[in-house]
Amino acid sequence: MHIAELNGGFQWGVLLVTDANSSEQIPDWSSRSQRVTTARSALVVRVMPDIEGDVAIHVVNSEDDVEGTRVYSGRLTVPSRILRVQDALGEKSTAVTLDKDDIGIEIYLDEPEWATSVDLLLRE
Repeated sequence: MHIAELNGGFQWGVLLVTDANSSEQIPDWSSRSQRVTTARSALVVRVMPDIEGDVAIHVVNSEDDVEGTRVYSGRLTVPSRILRVQDALGEKSTAVTLDKDDIGIEIYLDEPEWATSVDLLLRE
């Protein structure tokens, strides 16, 4: 089941997944091939840039709803209990209310570069 969805162009090919109140600095990618970079309460995913087309983001809570290749598995601290999924400028965004302040998250991409579909699997 999709908990939330977000579709559209992502400026600079950047998708942000953060605590709604996070102001934490997210580190740069260590290499051009790295798809995800993380901080304690935020992460950034490389996707296809808006000048090339749209990207579909699906937030799910079941492996049955996941497609693509897993490129990240880890945890995020979400003190506000609101997980925000958005573009780099915050013009496109959706939020998921959580029942705790720490969440496991896995990220799946349809393509390793120029991803046009991203599944964010939330885990306990």
